[in-house]
Order: sequence, then C-alpha cells, then structure tokens
Amino acid sequence: MDEQANVEKLQKIVAKTKGWLMFLGVVGVIGGSIYGLYSLVSFIDACSFGGFYGGGTIFASIIYMFSAVVVLYMGILLIKISQSADRYVRTSNLVQLRGYLDGLRKYFKITGWMAIIGFILGLMTLAIAAAFI
Repeated sequence: MDEQANVEKLQKIVAKTKGWLMFLGVVGVIGGSIYGLYSLVSFIDACSFGGFYGGGTIFASIIYMFSAVVVLYMGILLIKISQSADRYVRTSNLVQLRGYLDGLRKYFKITGWMAIIGFILGLMTLAIAAAFI
C-alpha cells in the first residue's frame, strides 16, 4: 500500500471513533454534573443539619465531590479528543492526529490510575471489614 492509502485508512478508523468519543464525553459531563450537584447537596445537608449519619457524611461528600470533578474532567477530555479526531479527518493534519492520540493517552492514564486507586481502596475496605469480623 502506498502512503496515501494508509492515511485514508487511518482517517476512516479515526472517523469511526469520534462519534462514540463525543457521546461518552457528553454522558460524562452530564453524569459528572449530576454527581457534583448531589455531592454539593449532601455536603450542605451534612454541614447544616448534621446529616443523616453525622460527621461521616461530610467526609463522604468530599470524596463524592472529588469523584464528580474527575468524571466531569474525563467527559470534557473525551469531547476535546472527539473534536481533534474530527479536525484530523477533515484536514489530514498530523498535528490534529497527535492531539487525538495525546488526548487518548491522557484519558487512559487517568483511567488506569483511578483503577489502581480504586483497587487499593477496595483492598483497604476489605481489610478493615475483616478486622471487625
């Protein structure tokens, strides 16, 4: 295959991803916003009225706020990646392709770190629960 055929094939592959990236980005922004509002209401309830469970609710609300910010950021990142993909497909500009690939690298790096942190927190929770059995 010649170079032009490879470029066209790459453009088709990237074009197939941009719609899903945009969809998941919008879902992430909407979900992160709702999650953020919930955590804010939970935090205000915990601070103002002592919350249903008292002080533990304040800590949980702060964790929820952090999670909401991460989900919101990931959604925005996916939307930006989708836009880079669209610009690459329209222009064949390698700078846009690099932006697309760099955005994916960031997304998967953050996702990987969140998975590692979640795994560690899950193990810690199991260890604490086992200590009280």
